[in-house]
Amino acid sequence: MDRREIPSEADRPHQNRLSSVPEEEEEQDAAYTIVTVLDKVANIVDSVQASQKRIEERHREMENAIKTIQIDMLKLAQAHGNTGYTVNKVLEKTQKVSSTVKEVRARVERQNASVRKVKAKQEEMLRKNKFRVVIYQEESECPSSLSVIKERTPAETLEDDFFPPDDLSSDEEYYIEESKATQFKKSGMKRIDDIKKAFSRENMQKTRQNFGKKVNRLRTRIVTPERRERIRQSGERLRQSGMRIKKSISQAAPKKEAFKIHKKNKERTGAEGQEGIQEADVHI
Repeated sequence: MDRREIPSEADRPHQNRLSSVPEEEEEQDAAYTIVTVLDKVANIVDSVQASQKRIEERHREMENAIKTIQIDMLKLAQAHGNTGYTVNKVLEKTQKVSSTVKEVRARVERQNASVRKVKAKQEEMLRKNKFRVVIYQEESECPSSLSVIKERTPAETLEDDFFPPDDLSSDEEYYIEESKATQFKKSGMKRIDDIKKAFSRENMQKTRQNFGKKVNRLRTRIVTPERRERIRQSGERLRQSGMRIKKSISQAAPKKEAFKIHKKNKERTGAEGQEGIQEADVHI
């Protein structure tokens, strides 16, 4: 009996070893699964962190783009302010020129009135002082008249200065040529015509066109068309991102139907409670 018991005692550690082997394998499998799960979780966390970093970089880029757009807009506002200031100066100058033109017109009109008065006085003097004397000598008429004579050069003789031409008859009249007043009037009218031509519609349109071309050149120098397109595209992107954010917020917000369902459930529970109370009263 002792011999049989001895091998049984020797076999016990071998059996314990066999039983411990699957337990160790199970523990190893569990540890391996835990490690794999932890690796997956670490990978997910790394991907989330990378995505967060990308989002932060994009936000920084967007902020930088917005800052550049704001700077460009400020520059544009300054340029528009400068152009407005120059336009106001040009308008002030045109107003001054128009006021000077009005003053010149008033002066010319006054001069014309004074010239007319002088002409009227001259005509009256001529009418009063004009007379003729006819002298008869040996059957030959010698007409002579006293009238105002035009200015002549010093080379001409005294006879040409004080006597009319020989071809003049007794019935004809001798008139003077243009005086200084008429010449002054003509020169004033020519100046008025020149001023009118300078400030005509065609010239004003030409000046406006030239001014518009200069303004367009300044705009193109300040902001190139490529830069304008970039600004416009960035603005459209910002608008699209804003619309997406609004949509996401509207989708995440609870709808009115959920509130309606809760209200209906409350009303049903209240009605059922009232019915139960009424039935209890009836049974009583």
